[in-house]
Amino acid sequence: MREKLVIFGKYFLTLLNIIAAVASIFGLIYAIQSQIPIWTYIFSISAAICILSIIAVIGVHLSIKNDRISLGKVYSKCFHELLHDIRNYLEEDDYICKNQIYSNAFEYKKKVTEISIALMNKLSARLTEAFGIDIRACVKLFGFIDANYEKSMLMTLARNETDLNNMLREQYKKIKVCENTDFEKIFQSTKDSDENAAFFFQEDLIKYSKKNEYKNSTKDWQKRYKTTIVMPIRYLRIDIKDIEEPSYDLLGFLCVDSKNTKAFSSGYTTFIIELLKGIADILYHYYDGCTTYYEYLQTKGD
Repeated sequence: MREKLVIFGKYFLTLLNIIAAVASIFGLIYAIQSQIPIWTYIFSISAAICILSIIAVIGVHLSIKNDRISLGKVYSKCFHELLHDIRNYLEEDDYICKNQIYSNAFEYKKKVTEISIALMNKLSARLTEAFGIDIRACVKLFGFIDANYEKSMLMTLARNETDLNNMLREQYKKIKVCENTDFEKIFQSTKDSDENAAFFFQEDLIKYSKKNEYKNSTKDWQKRYKTTIVMPIRYLRIDIKDIEEPSYDLLGFLCVDSKNTKAFSSGYTTFIIELLKGIADILYHYYDGCTTYYEYLQTKGD
């Protein structure tokens, strides 16, 4: 929306200048025929052009400002709604664990999957509303695979607009970290505090893949999305005994993508990245408890 307003402002100012130029020509002819002093005419035209230009610039500036405020409200609403829901799910999960509500690991995973789909639906809807472009969201985890999983295989726990049963079937498709550049780059940075390696973002994945080595285990990924942001769901653990080498506990990834390469390039890239960082942070606490309880149920079942 901001880009459209800027373009509109430029065209409006150009049109205004053309009108002013035409008016100046006719005004000059009239001034000569009417024997009006030229300096009076020039001063009047110049003043009128300046006033109209200032009004146009202020109008465009206020429109952009209002657009930013509106977009900020959408982001704030998105962040508040997701934090509100995750807080409630955390309390619910705490109650489930304390009271041993579930005795079957699969049924518990089914419940968490249902909740996660609802969260991804809300995130996708709010981002789509903010940018006016269809944006998808999904969460991929290392947990919920087996009691002794290795952090080299992922599963897609949930994605927006996906039927629960279809999602449960998709969870059996394991994803190798080494076969995906985005996950691999973040995975390798878990012992590195470099903020540039804290997430993966490419505005145009197709262009990026032509210039760089890019791996993606999803077949025909070009048809599914062309831009993506991948945010790690992780927590920096500092061992008191080894405080000089802190390491991250990486649970998985929060991913958003779109078929439109302009989805995250509207000048608000930093804004959405910080938003996703915040959501990923709170998701860590929720999924940390969920995966721990799931592993407990699996061990108990054995």
